[in-house]
Amino acid sequence: MKNLFYFLLGVMFVALISATTVSIMTVRPATPKSVLVFGEEHSQRSCVKSIKEYVKQGYIVKSVAGTSQYGMSWIVVMEKY
Repeated sequence: MKNLFYFLLGVMFVALISATTVSIMTVRPATPKSVLVFGEEHSQRSCVKSIKEYVKQGYIVKSVAGTSQYGMSWIVVMEKY
């Protein structure tokens, strides 16, 4: 019983100390240094090739949008941080 009392006392002490040292932390996302938007027509392979070239330069893919199977238009948005 005595050990349980000391354990609960320790838990309360830690909780009270942590409650008084809490501060508001704001996290802001990093703003990209460069944003690149390009479109490709008629070939998915050329779009993939272009993406790979820009990835080597340090860009990351933000989004890719494509039309139907018969239209074959692609729009790619890439960002560099």
